[in-house]
Amino acid sequence: MENNTLQLANLRRNAPAESARKFQESFTQQLEDFDARLKKQAEADLATAKESKLDVGDIERLDEVQETWQKGMEELGELKARMGGTVAKMERAQRAVDFVEGKE
Repeated sequence: MENNTLQLANLRRNAPAESARKFQESFTQQLEDFDARLKKQAEADLATAKESKLDVGDIERLDEVQETWQKGMEELGELKARMGGTVAKMERAQRAVDFVEGKE
């Protein structure tokens, strides 16, 4: 009986640390295996991509598409430049509304 009690006490002291160590080792090994498989798959995908040929052929209205893209980018730049003034006006208007409504 005393032997069983000593065994149980020993297990209570050592089993949690041993279980944690085994789990950590297993997790680390699985992570390394996963990383190796992921790297191997990425290399295979890259090799496949390098072997692929992309032929879009003749693109109809290519000049029109490029022109539209360029115009859109210019308009976005102008909008961005004007945005600061608009935001400032909106903030001033909001402060005026707050003042009139007595919130300030």
